[in-house]
Amino acid sequence: KYKKNKKVRVYDNAIANICGEVDFYETTLNGSGSILPLGTLHEVSYGSEEAETFKVNSTTLDTFYKNEIIDILWIDVQGAEKMVLEGGLKILQKVKAIFIEISIYPELYKKSTTFKEIDEILKNYGFNLVLLGTDINLTGNALFIKHNNNLCDWLFLKLSKEI
Repeated sequence: KYKKNKKVRVYDNAIANICGEVDFYETTLNGSGSILPLGTLHEVSYGSEEAETFKVNSTTLDTFYKNEIIDILWIDVQGAEKMVLEGGLKILQKVKAIFIEISIYPELYKKSTTFKEIDEILKNYGFNLVLLGTDINLTGNALFIKHNNNLCDWLFLKLSKEI
């Protein structure tokens, strides 16, 4: 869909905590495939099932972005957020903000990351939670911004004017 769009770069890799090959679990629910197998919560809450499993190449954030500075990192990896963050510990020192998918409950995917784990990891790298939104199943998105950067100042100024 986006391969011909000059503003978009498409790469044939999963982002994880290893460089190599990982299993990818496709499901019966569009957009919910992951490098983690489905957990009980996903099957019960969304009625999805595993459709097929295949191997994909993987890399880490630190390998992929080793010489770049990232203003905003968007992570939507279906429960594997901790694996992505573990593979990006160097790059996290340079990132200003992270928009990340979250689940309050465990077992959306097997060994999936919970919001609490994400919050603890990101606090250790100087990030503060500034926005959190969830659906009825307590899955959703969170925005974390690192202290002492212009983006953080801008957001707090904008929010305080709107309130």
